[in-house]
Amino acid sequence: MTLAEALEAGRALYRAGEPFEAHEVWEDAWRPLPRGPERTLLQGLIQLAAAAHKLRSGERVRGAPRLLRKAAAKLRRASGALGVDGAALGAECEALAERLEERLARGEAIAGAEPPEV
Repeated sequence: MTLAEALEAGRALYRAGEPFEAHEVWEDAWRPLPRGPERTLLQGLIQLAAAAHKLRSGERVRGAPRLLRKAAAKLRRASGALGVDGAALGAECEALAERLEERLARGEAIAGAEPPEV
């Protein structure tokens, strides 16, 4: 599978509500990559998918805002790689992390919150 095919396969799984499976596809593509924007982009997508999985599954959701912030930083750094607008996606991740942290501070549940679209 080419890198572009892996990006699209993961994107399709993510959009179908299967963030864990998307994470696995992107991780397989990420592992052999040398340092560079494509590797950074995939790492950001992997972290976003992990956060989405936590939110959807309700498992260890308190870690989701931290993962979203890490994803945001990587996506912004890799903006434009593989045609992905990492700046916009990173901003969405950051905004969601902020909203989730506010909800947690008020003692509200965050499981089920919708992650950004990829």
